[in-house]
Amino acid sequence: MNKLYWLHEIQPSDRVCVGDKAFYLSQLLQHGYPVISGFVVSSQIWRSFLETIHWFNPLLADFADSALYLNLQKAQQLQSIAQQIREGIVATEIPTDFVAALDTYIQQLSAPVFILRPSLYFPGRSINHRNSQTTGLIEAQFCFSDQADIIISLKQMWAEVFSAKSLTYWQYRGIQLQRINLGVLIQPLFPASVSGKLEADRQQWVIESTWGLGTSLMRGEVVADRYELSPENGTIQTQTLGNKRYAHCIRNTPLDIQEQPLPELSISPCLQTYLLNPSHQQQPSLTQETIDRLVDRIKGLNTLIGDHFTLEWLLSSHPATLTPSLFVTQVNPGLPLSFLEEAPVPLVPSSQTPSSLKVSGLAVASGQVTAPAYVIHHLTEDLNIPAGAILVASSITPDWLPLLRQAVGIITEQGTMTSHSAILARELGIVAIVAAPKATQLIQTGEVILIDGDRGEVHTVQTSNLEPVPANPVVQTLRPPAVPPPTFVIPSGSIGTRLMINLSQTRTLEQANHLPVDGVGLLRSELLLLEVLDGIHPLQWIAEGRQSKLVKRLTELLHQIATTFQPRPVFYRSLDLRSHEFQHLQGSPPPSSRDSALGIRGTFSYVLDPTLFDLELATLMHLYQSRVSNLNLLLPFVRTVEEFRFCRQRAEHIGLTLYPQFQIWMMAEVPSVLFLVPEYVQAGVQGFSIGTNDFTQLLLGVDRDEAQMADHFNALHPAVVRAITHLIDLANQAGIPCSICGQAPVQYPDLIDILVHHGIHSISVETSAIEQTQQAILRAEQRLLLETARSQEQQG
Repeated sequence: MNKLYWLHEIQPSDRVCVGDKAFYLSQLLQHGYPVISGFVVSSQIWRSFLETIHWFNPLLADFADSALYLNLQKAQQLQSIAQQIREGIVATEIPTDFVAALDTYIQQLSAPVFILRPSLYFPGRSINHRNSQTTGLIEAQFCFSDQADIIISLKQMWAEVFSAKSLTYWQYRGIQLQRINLGVLIQPLFPASVSGKLEADRQQWVIESTWGLGTSLMRGEVVADRYELSPENGTIQTQTLGNKRYAHCIRNTPLDIQEQPLPELSISPCLQTYLLNPSHQQQPSLTQETIDRLVDRIKGLNTLIGDHFTLEWLLSSHPATLTPSLFVTQVNPGLPLSFLEEAPVPLVPSSQTPSSLKVSGLAVASGQVTAPAYVIHHLTEDLNIPAGAILVASSITPDWLPLLRQAVGIITEQGTMTSHSAILARELGIVAIVAAPKATQLIQTGEVILIDGDRGEVHTVQTSNLEPVPANPVVQTLRPPAVPPPTFVIPSGSIGTRLMINLSQTRTLEQANHLPVDGVGLLRSELLLLEVLDGIHPLQWIAEGRQSKLVKRLTELLHQIATTFQPRPVFYRSLDLRSHEFQHLQGSPPPSSRDSALGIRGTFSYVLDPTLFDLELATLMHLYQSRVSNLNLLLPFVRTVEEFRFCRQRAEHIGLTLYPQFQIWMMAEVPSVLFLVPEYVQAGVQGFSIGTNDFTQLLLGVDRDEAQMADHFNALHPAVVRAITHLIDLANQAGIPCSICGQAPVQYPDLIDILVHHGIHSISVETSAIEQTQQAILRAEQRLLLETARSQEQQG
């Protein structure tokens, strides 16, 4: 039946029609929890509307059967198809009987502003909505209470199912369009002083909060305040102040703490964006009273839906209340809700159910996967990882890369967000948890476990038949496969700051080529070289007199990458082989006893023995002689001007510097560079690339690989931010570019504002972060243009 549903009247049998988001909220509302009233435009109405478009039914059938093949590699074709479909949906009139029914519901919800939220349901899928990775795929719409405005917003949301990004996702995940059920939840939007997100499990409760509506938090525009609480008594264990520069509010209902409205940054005519003054940016957004109210809410939900859940909330001045009230705006249960007649689909196959929490750690690569564990107790043993296993080890080094391609998950006892374990996992698209104490002792090889890379948890999984785990298990993964689908974004404006990509494997080359990037800002040679070494250390190749064969292999590999991005620049970072990280390669030298961050590495190792560096220079020379002209050299971990000069002289000697396109840059990782910029420029450096991982740990004296120090490894530390911006300023004064290629811009999006403001030349990030970084750069440049215009106006 084509109908509208009041939120408080939805029954379990209506779940397919209204979608999971509306369904879960309705159940909470009916159990007395504070949920803002509203109604749902059912998925049947959406489908009936599509059927009124005369050209749509044949197209939909073609999509389902893949007769009309969407070539995800042809971005322009995909954009053209998506645009035609969306324009057709927006231009089609909605039937008058539906308009009349919609108006009746709107009138009963007296409010000046409404929010439309997508509520999806996928029948027959083996994962629930929380983990289907559709969050953010179809964005919420804000509109005034005017009937025409609501109808336009509704059609825009329906059309988003057929955006280039969505079509890519549906095809990549094997979701037939006929099986998508899209309900639209329509609710009044009331002023919010504070909003946030709450995650609860047996080990910890985490509350994140920011000023105003939660839009700034969900869009990554702020770093939220973070509160970690004990589930035993609800007391605060740790409290971290975020960086809350912006707040979104309903228009004409500003916050008491705003400093300056930014109308050009508002995401909807219904909303206003404010720039908060510094004192309020540093003010905690939650009072103890609000935290206590959230704790009470968690305790109640523990009884109702179990220990594992996430919810979004806001503190709102609802017209029916005299004081601000706490409302739940979204809930995602981790396990089936006990009070539902039709329980959601479980997180694991029906023959398996998650049992007790095994271990927990730091989540560094998102997703969920269930598979048998393979435990490595000693790093020196022969690593023969079976395909489809979850690897459990004390730590992981780069030379494990060929073996990791067999795994579907990683658990390590050591590591942080910027450790090699985390970087490799994100490169491969593997679910990963690091800093999980005693994981190799608590988990047994062959044991079936569920690893949650979003929560940082590992659960045992009990099989109902208790049969032995098959040799080639069917792995259920709740993340994209190893190579994530490309996303195609039409930005609302062009960006001046160059957006580059970090690469280390040719397997992601085709996808990277079709992303909106200006080149490769960091090509990691250590991981790339593993593709051609055949498990033998490069020094062993040289000892066996096979230098020419190694040069040939590396030349072919780099030629493939360079020609793919031609004429866009590719910055090849030469080898930074730390001995302890490549012990599993045949013929590797014994590890140094020195600290891994300060031992014999980087260009200092070239001075001691230039053999490998000369081999890399010979490779680059071969490529330039074959008319490849976009490869540049990026020197790693340069400690002194003398080391840089040594490397440049060897490049000059082989003839590379005779090619005008060839450039030699250096990684800015050692803080002494801050005092030597003029000397480096005089020695011939043509650009700096800031590696925030090493730069941060050396400035703060924090080992990036030490889990216990992870909370102190902060690229937003005032000392780190000042050092980075000072280096950018010095480079600009010297007339040479300064880039950044570490994890910091992805981990701390607010840093991008600072980088752009100081004139960073380019920002290079991993594949999965391209879209969010592009949008963050665009917003930062728009704000900078606004500030400049205002400054000129005041001066005039």
